[in-house]
Amino acid sequence: MKNLDIGSFLVIVLAVQFSALVVIFFDIPVARQVVGFIYLAFIPGFVIVKLLKQDNLELAETVLFSVGLSLAIIMVAGLIANGVGSIVGIKQPLESSFMVLVLSCFVLLGAFACYFRGSRNLQPIGLTKGTAATFLVLFSLPVLSILGAYFANVTGNTIVLILDLLMVLTVFVVAVFSKRLITPKIYLIIVFVIAIALLFQYSLTSNYAQGFDIKIELYGSTLTQSTGYWNYAASFSDLSTGKLYSMISVTILPTIFSNILNMSLTWIFKIVYPIIFALVPLGLYLLWRGKFGLTVAFCAVFLFVSQVTFYTEMLGLARQMIAEVFFVLLFLIFFSQKLRIQNAKLLFVLFSFCLVISHYSIAIMFAFYISLMWLIGYFTHRSSRRLNLSSVIIFLVLMFLWFVFTISSATMISVAQSESRIVGGFSDFFNPAFRDTVVLRGIGAASVSSQYETASRIIAYATEFFIVIGFLKFLFQLKKKDFDFQYFIPCFASILLLMLCILVPNFASAFNMTRFYHFFLFFLAPLFAIGCIGLFRFAAKLLGVAAKKKTEISGVVLMILLLGSYFLFQTSFVYEVTGEQSWSLPLSQYRLGSRLYSDFWFVTNAQVNGSRWLTQNTEMKNLYVHADSSVINNLVAYGGIPPDHLFALYDISAPKYGEFVYLGELSTVYNTIIYNYRYGNASELLEPKQLSTIYNNGFCEILTGTI
Repeated sequence: MKNLDIGSFLVIVLAVQFSALVVIFFDIPVARQVVGFIYLAFIPGFVIVKLLKQDNLELAETVLFSVGLSLAIIMVAGLIANGVGSIVGIKQPLESSFMVLVLSCFVLLGAFACYFRGSRNLQPIGLTKGTAATFLVLFSLPVLSILGAYFANVTGNTIVLILDLLMVLTVFVVAVFSKRLITPKIYLIIVFVIAIALLFQYSLTSNYAQGFDIKIELYGSTLTQSTGYWNYAASFSDLSTGKLYSMISVTILPTIFSNILNMSLTWIFKIVYPIIFALVPLGLYLLWRGKFGLTVAFCAVFLFVSQVTFYTEMLGLARQMIAEVFFVLLFLIFFSQKLRIQNAKLLFVLFSFCLVISHYSIAIMFAFYISLMWLIGYFTHRSSRRLNLSSVIIFLVLMFLWFVFTISSATMISVAQSESRIVGGFSDFFNPAFRDTVVLRGIGAASVSSQYETASRIIAYATEFFIVIGFLKFLFQLKKKDFDFQYFIPCFASILLLMLCILVPNFASAFNMTRFYHFFLFFLAPLFAIGCIGLFRFAAKLLGVAAKKKTEISGVVLMILLLGSYFLFQTSFVYEVTGEQSWSLPLSQYRLGSRLYSDFWFVTNAQVNGSRWLTQNTEMKNLYVHADSSVINNLVAYGGIPPDHLFALYDISAPKYGEFVYLGELSTVYNTIIYNYRYGNASELLEPKQLSTIYNNGFCEILTGTI
């Protein structure tokens, strides 16, 4: 395909701009959401890529940087509009028509600036060659996820989801072994559609946001949307709510998407955010491909997306999904040879700021990584041209200023408290009880409940073993001239942090061990493939086997067997087909029973209706509600009840005026109350309290005192 000339570029931008204005102005269903999303997520950034004259990027790089820049522009434009609006008297600066005007002006001015500058042609942006049958199979993966989630929600039948998982695994295996059926040139597309398929299976389960943190994030974005602006000086008595509200990724960004696309915030988090997050594996593949080759990069990405945190826990952490996009982009800037130095510096500052305002924990870890990279590079005289001391200082200053001067320093106070807990944990260094349970499970110090769980752990330990082997192999090449020293440092940093999670009490719980491990795979996943192939090469050398190709094939076969088994266990495919206890919400929702509420905090129509009745029929400032863990955050998300107005059900005495007891299905159907992993009998706890029912929809009840 011919290069995209500047005239065609201008036509494309103007066509999408005009289409977006039409579908938004006339509020055309579906078209507004589809065209509006393409416009918001791609066009502003695409214009900047062209303004920077980065015409040497390939399709995937262009898409990735365009989306990252679009998100950055929306967040920064929203912040500026928010600040300027309060100064000039615009009461709702984040309202759709105003933000459409701001973004449209930016896009049009940028597009015409590109045209009159007479920039060079862009690289071809057509699809990579492949057979029609191959593309049909690939795009059927996310389609089956959508259909499977729908049937599972409506009928409880999960056969389509099971078929989809088998197809995902089949596509991966065929792609590795048959270069004729699936050319490596479309690995990029495979990575993206597999990520989308896995994410949609979970995100489309039910009509409500599922997870833990995302319900507080939804509360923060609802506050922003309902007022039409983000209050940087707001103060919250609940520190966790305050630090979440300080993140633009879950306040201004979803509000702008929701207003312009005319989609509820719930569906922004369930559809738009997963699509954006699916670009993270794509970015990792681009990062690894240039360093380790196509096969290693492809297998490493499959390990990354197979790990259960990617498509479960991450969907309940909207701010981290956005932050990880910027994190990947920042490391692509460090390692890409295509970006001009000046462009790399500019993008570093922009993406750094967006990372800081997206997620505090990821920002802190990024600060650790780049500080270590600069320090080691400086003392070993192997500094990177793209990462110098000024870059590190700029990031640290941006992070400090944001943490201190927004939302009454809620983020900085929270960080200080976490640091205090970690330091205090050293006094219990030799007490395993103070280690995270996931850490104990990861090192084999926790019990197992079945033979299937035993098999799952053995396979997981095998992947960890090969990561260690890969790291050692990497380490032994340290003195070679072609050794990638710059990539080795973040690998070393990840191993160091992993050891701290295991050794230091309370360290893993500061971020959650499962999220730590998911994050470490950003650098360690390729080491798994390197370890598999490297171990076979070493064994062949010991045995005197001369056939190098056969040795490598054996290593790849082992790697695929491990990855396939890992995938089937991590997705709970094995547990579902064998009828064992499962942790998969989409596959096993129909048979989870009380665990649906105690372990997954599942949101139902009955809960939403009950929480809305409560807030509509009471005075919010005098409203105080006692509830258990299964519903307490659901009341925040869908009832709009501030977290500091919610209390543990275990702490209840006789309710006074304005105090209520809210019971979800765990209590009304299963007669159970849970709080901080303590279980109790609902009837025994509530019967002596002299409570009367004022609301009952068949599943949820609201009680108050009779005195």
